[in-house]
Amino acid sequence: MIELMIYVLYKRNIKNRLQNDLQLDVNNVSKWFKDNRLTANVHKCVSMMIGTRQILGKSDLNLDVKINNELVGNLTEYYYLGLKITNTFIME
Repeated sequence: MIELMIYVLYKRNIKNRLQNDLQLDVNNVSKWFKDNRLTANVHKCVSMMIGTRQILGKSDLNLDVKINNELVGNLTEYYYLGLKITNTFIME
């Protein structure tokens, strides 16, 4: 099983640029998968925008990222190795 996390950091809320850069990265990974005869399970892939409450409050939290023309789901919290990570980067 391959687990992939792509992080893109922006200091200001520039959602269009963030989304375009993230989509380019996802496209590159998808191409690498295809070249190496691997497939990504799109139904297990998710995206989450992380930021301060002030920045997140000013934007739409959903990123329209696609893998093989299928939209990836959006989360506001995620459990990773037993650790809960929220979109405001609070870890419990």
